[in-house]
Amino acid sequence: AYIAGDTGVPMSNRLTVFDLDPESPNVLVPGKRPRTTLSPSMVLKDGQPYLAIGTPGGDNQDQQIMNVLLRVLAFDQPLQAAIEAPRINSNHFHGSFGIKKDEPGVLEIEDRVPEAVRDDLTARGHKLDVLGPFAVSTGIVATGVVPGSGTLR
Repeated sequence: AYIAGDTGVPMSNRLTVFDLDPESPNVLVPGKRPRTTLSPSMVLKDGQPYLAIGTPGGDNQDQQIMNVLLRVLAFDQPLQAAIEAPRINSNHFHGSFGIKKDEPGVLEIEDRVPEAVRDDLTARGHKLDVLGPFAVSTGIVATGVVPGSGTLR
């Protein structure tokens, strides 16, 4: 990030998420804040730190953090297994970076997702962009605390 003079204020590239198309819901206008997907998160359990998580990946960030959180918190999957699980990413929403395209119905899906699941998604009307293993453009960074011991997992 660029630091503005001697102010100590970092400038990011998030202004690039705005659109110059006046018809866009995300058009650049005075006073409007940029859409952001920066979402590092900390989960508390009984008021104590339990899990810290974040990821790079632009529009994929919120989806992949939620995926790992659900696997760990709702389905009791071990943290490492949740991080390594096959990934699916929705491109339904207007893209934030580069060419800001809309891809309603398109899912990026890794070929590690079972073929039966991919066939079912196709039958439900999704268009699949099948990617290689570990190819959805995010890399989860997370650590957890074992309750009662304070050790990291």
